[in-house]
Amino acid sequence: MKSVATQKYVKDLNSSGSKPNNILEYLIKFQISDYFALDNIIIYDTLSDGQTFLTSYVPYLYIHLPNGTIVSLAINLNNPNQFQSTYNTTTGITYLKFNITRILIDNGYNGVLEGCNYYSNETAISQLFGNLTFRSQINTNYAVNNSRIVSNDLIRNSIDIKANLANQTANVTDSSGTRINIVAPTSNKIIIEINGKPISPDSNIIIRPGDNITFSLEINVPTTNLNNFVVIDYLPIPFLNALQFYTGQLQNTTLTIPISGQWRLGEKDTLTALTGILPYLIVDPTQNTLTFNYGNISLPSQQSSIVHILFTVTATGFPMDDALNLANLLNIKYENTENIVFSDNSIVNFVTGQPVLSIEKKCNSKERFGSWE
Repeated sequence: MKSVATQKYVKDLNSSGSKPNNILEYLIKFQISDYFALDNIIIYDTLSDGQTFLTSYVPYLYIHLPNGTIVSLAINLNNPNQFQSTYNTTTGITYLKFNITRILIDNGYNGVLEGCNYYSNETAISQLFGNLTFRSQINTNYAVNNSRIVSNDLIRNSIDIKANLANQTANVTDSSGTRINIVAPTSNKIIIEINGKPISPDSNIIIRPGDNITFSLEINVPTTNLNNFVVIDYLPIPFLNALQFYTGQLQNTTLTIPISGQWRLGEKDTLTALTGILPYLIVDPTQNTLTFNYGNISLPSQQSSIVHILFTVTATGFPMDDALNLANLLNIKYENTENIVFSDNSIVNFVTGQPVLSIEKKCNSKERFGSWE
């Protein structure tokens, strides 16, 4: 039978997703079995590198006693008997110690927590449980190597609760943990024009040989902090040919909508203005791809930004079936601090419209030299 159990939860107080400078609120829940009594109860909490314990927020301990009484106690962060914090400057890890028993005693309560059936007390009406809350702030950089915190990095937290069985020397313990992911970019691709005519995103798109198709690539970058960030467009071969572009090709800003074989940043793009980074175009004829390479991007303010790229390509006359469904894939890739590659995809579908060949057979006659030809 388990005498004590604990669970750890985290909530980002910013509803738009977790990113540097946001505040995290941690919740520790613990329960004591109905048939045990515990003393010397201590919670050991570990904050991973990439966050800072907030002393500006007063942690609170809530205890729900078996008789229904709810105890709410502020934890004195300046009292080392109640709370201790140790920060390792090498690893960036913060070690927290909450002495639950001492907090209770200092506030006039018995330091022993007894389960509702420990004495078979008929006045006990419910299980004994407690909550403890505190906060941290996500940093912009890790202590280790001073590296930036980027999308899909993990901010971790773990907890151990330890105690003694009352009137015994036996130790009891339980553990838990939680984590959050730094918010990640999302992508969207649509066709906005065919032969200079606007296209509704929800329309059935038919593309014929010789048509000029203008694509819009849009990526929401919530933190403007990414490692090895690339935007890759997979053109369906042989209907659309990537060799209409060339590696190192610069954007053409003379027209709002680029002509065939040209690309430019769209009107929604903010990432380049914020970071000064312009993507480098790489054309891969084997994969038939256009890759817009941004490399590492960094913005200390953590302001969100948008990548918006427009390009136009002409459908080839390569023989293909009529009414063939083709998919055009947009794929973005980037790495987190642990060098794990992440991606997000968007697909636009269209139908090929080939020339309609009609055959008509006729017989023409004329009279010549008394005979019919």
